Amino acid sequence: MGMADSIKILGHTYTFEYRDLRHEGNLGNSCGMKGYIRVDTCQTESQQKETLLHEIFHQISYALHLELKEDTVQRLAAGIQALIVDNPEMFTMTLPRRTEKDA
Repeated sequence: MGMADSIKILGHTYTFEYRDLRHEGNLGNSCGMKGYIRVDTCQTESQQKETLLHEIFHQISYALHLELKEDTVQRLAAGIQALIVDNPEMFTMTLPRRTEKDA
């Protein structure tokens, strides 16, 4: 399955850019003002997905003034990536609809 081209975060579109970032000394970066998230293509696909989550958390933190520290962002990204990988059916299943009777 291919990687997505963009994502909306709190109503703003961010374009994903995949490139060799080794010369920049990081695995990814993002800019809310310019609307991009960049990911180093020298990583495996699972590492790229974790980097995307990492940068998404940075943008959410920035937009909501959460002031999350780097280690917190890293742990969140690793934890959510593990949740998705270990439970893929959870993210593709259809949940039962709530009916008036259930209310």
